[in-house]
Amino acid sequence: MITKADIEKKLRALFKGSDSLDVKIEDKKVRVSFSGVGESPSELLTKIGDFVSALSRTEGLNNIDVIVSMEGSAYGVEIELY
Repeated sequence: MITKADIEKKLRALFKGSDSLDVKIEDKKVRVSFSGVGESPSELLTKIGDFVSALSRTEGLNNIDVIVSMEGSAYGVEIELY
């Protein structure tokens, strides 16, 4: 199973403009939330897709919920894989 530190490291590398990051792993559920500034909608959604795809393959998690909020270049993201 992937560790919380592994997920945090990957998210920080992908989302360099992120100013807050929260990762929770419970049983077979991974919850991630982060926010920041500086991503265009297409860049943000592409990076989220790459992250979710890699994590779901690695962990074998098939159910995914993603909530994305954007205002200008500011964004907030919540992801849950189970």
